[in-house]
Amino acid sequence: MGIAFKLYCVAALSAIAVAVLSISAYHFARVTQTAARSVYHQGFPGLESATRLQTMLEQYRRIVETAPAEVDRARLSASQRAMTESGAKLSALIDELAGRQADPESKAIEEQFAHKLPRLIGLGQEVMFYAYNFAQDKALEYAALHAKTADEIQDLIQTYRDRRMALANSAVVRLHDNAQALIVWIVTCALAALILIGPLGLAMTRDVLSRLARITDYMTRLARHDQIEDVPSGSDQDEVGDMARAVEVFKDDAVELLERKAQLESVIVQLDVALNNMTHGLCMFDAGRRLIVCNARYARMFGLPPELTRPGTPLRDIASYRLEHGTFAPSLQPTSNEIALGATPQATRITEELPDGRVIAISRQPMPDGGWVAVHEDVTERRRAEARIAYIAKHDQLTGLPNRVLFREQLDKALHNAQPEAKFALFCLDLDGFKGVNDSLGHPVGDQLLKIVGERLLKCLTPKDLVARLGGDEFAIIQADVGRPEDSGEIARAVIATVSAPYLIEDNQIVIDASIGIAVAPQDGADPDVLLRNADMAMYCAKAEGRGSYRFFEPAMRANIEAKHSMELELRHALSNGKLDVYYQPIVDHLGKVKSFEVLTRWFHPEFGEIRPGQFIPLAEETGLIAALGEWSLRTACTTAVKWPIDINIAVNLSAIQFRGGDIVQTVVDVLSSTGLPAKRLEIEITETVLLENNANTISMLHQLRELGVSIVLDDFGTGYSSLSYLRSFPFDKLKIDQSFVEGLGKSDDSLAIVQAIITLAKSLKIGVVAEGVETAEQFRILRREGCKEFQGFFLSRPEPSEKIDLALARCGERIRLAA
Repeated sequence: MGIAFKLYCVAALSAIAVAVLSISAYHFARVTQTAARSVYHQGFPGLESATRLQTMLEQYRRIVETAPAEVDRARLSASQRAMTESGAKLSALIDELAGRQADPESKAIEEQFAHKLPRLIGLGQEVMFYAYNFAQDKALEYAALHAKTADEIQDLIQTYRDRRMALANSAVVRLHDNAQALIVWIVTCALAALILIGPLGLAMTRDVLSRLARITDYMTRLARHDQIEDVPSGSDQDEVGDMARAVEVFKDDAVELLERKAQLESVIVQLDVALNNMTHGLCMFDAGRRLIVCNARYARMFGLPPELTRPGTPLRDIASYRLEHGTFAPSLQPTSNEIALGATPQATRITEELPDGRVIAISRQPMPDGGWVAVHEDVTERRRAEARIAYIAKHDQLTGLPNRVLFREQLDKALHNAQPEAKFALFCLDLDGFKGVNDSLGHPVGDQLLKIVGERLLKCLTPKDLVARLGGDEFAIIQADVGRPEDSGEIARAVIATVSAPYLIEDNQIVIDASIGIAVAPQDGADPDVLLRNADMAMYCAKAEGRGSYRFFEPAMRANIEAKHSMELELRHALSNGKLDVYYQPIVDHLGKVKSFEVLTRWFHPEFGEIRPGQFIPLAEETGLIAALGEWSLRTACTTAVKWPIDINIAVNLSAIQFRGGDIVQTVVDVLSSTGLPAKRLEIEITETVLLENNANTISMLHQLRELGVSIVLDDFGTGYSSLSYLRSFPFDKLKIDQSFVEGLGKSDDSLAIVQAIITLAKSLKIGVVAEGVETAEQFRILRREGCKEFQGFFLSRPEPSEKIDLALARCGERIRLAA
């Protein structure tokens, strides 16, 4: 073998080595380019879409699953709009995924997304519907179904993400393996070339290896999530450059994936903040009675230590801790304790009274997987306020005696149980000379006098008897077990003697008398109204005979009915001939600005002088004149008010009888149309008696009036049967604190507590508050300090005719300055 042959062999081997090196580099570059395209077109777009889908789903869940605890309709409306927008985005993203090319397994998952999403959105709409209508139980029920469906979709998202991540990882692994294999081939060929073709091959190999090493190092740092610059060799126009550009694509997708992960973590943090800032305690347990999640309010409510609030804590451990530390009601049996914690197979609502005096309302909804979610609300203060208001509604605030409401209940009960051989007597008592005491010595002395009269009356009666204050200086007594009329006569004489005994109040000696009318049931009436009317008739006859006397009812007293009939005719004549007047009393804010005027009808009789509204208004209601009288008053007031500044409203009282007729809405529309007064300047004042009759129809008419723009005001709030329930049935614009509470300010802590409770309640419900019957500067200052915004009463201005409105406006400002 000659030298030439060897040289040719070496040359041939060098050529082969170069060819192998070129072919290998080209092959691995193409494989790398294919893997990069796979990463770019299939791996990371799928990961990005899965991340966006999970983020949108978390936002959608947070909107829906926080709705049952919300009590603000404005916030619920905003949440509903946000939910609709989020649902649309979810649907659009699912459609976008369905339009992309993907492997069969990914396509199958995307089809499941498209199948489950409409059910999720439908359940979300159900939750919002019931939450908006304050059907918390139904809302929680659908929220649980919604949570299950959302969990299923989240599992699909995780499966989809894992599939896409697997595709991306596979491509990256191929990319990395190809790079390593290419390095091996290049090293091998480089060694051959180094031996065969010398320094030129070595230089070229070193250049390629150096660039590949930098790319490999870059990929290693990228895997550690280091903050790094652009990919090395990205601008090279060869196979190594192609590899660098593929890695650049990988880097961009990885960075975006990390940003999506950070966004998801932020959403989770926001959800946690929202959960722990709820006003109610919330806990969720799985089918194995292990804690899934609870918020901070739940832990604070029952004093649970941190180790008992961790996910996975057994229900029995929490129950044992609460039993040991006295945060379970002692009256609850073990099965009831389970109910209190929510461990029952059906939806429940219970109230738990704790040993420390707190009252906890618990609402629990089961979940399809066997677990449950329970909401715990501390209703202690609400229960106390309701109990106090319920007591106040049936008792006179000044004397502590039963008021007209409780008296009527007891009278109905007594008549129901009355028998011919088991009679009872009804006394109507009116104080003679009381008005003179009020006028001469002032209302504070008059109030003390009424208290003492109530105490003296109680001492005259047995525990079976009942004494009530009906209002003003009017009292009523139900005497039980009357054997003979003479027995009632003895009681009447004792009452008169007791009431007529002198009083010493603030160094003033006071002497008054009492006039009493007596009706015996059932002979004088088996109906409470008839019996009360007959006793009242007898009382007026006793009063006519002189001070300090009593009379039993006699049929001949019905002559009084004729007098009432005569007054009815006089009232009809006055109404038809324009003999009635409309007066206006201002309602002002704390700065003295007049916000509105209340309309008050006055009757000045040519013979009898001023006839009090308390006399002719009930007569108008009884005789059916109230509809015509009310329309006249409304029309007159609107005609006057349209001439006032546009920022001053007019407030008109409507009675229950006007609503009973069913045409009050049309009447208001006609009056507003004919007078030109904007509906927003009209305020309709009603009392709770309006809502007592045909409640559903009345509420419907009130809604129609409110849709016109008319404001609805609840007058005499707190004195009726169920003020709180009416606040739930209709969104009143204002509450008027009854003057019986206002007059006790500065004298009674109870009155102050009630006023504070009403103002706080109104603020919570976003309802305006007006204090009526403000007669002193002290009352005004107390009300203003407690946050009342509007005031009405003699302290500010007496009712004035329309021509003296300017005088009333000036007087209000002066009074406010004096009170300051």
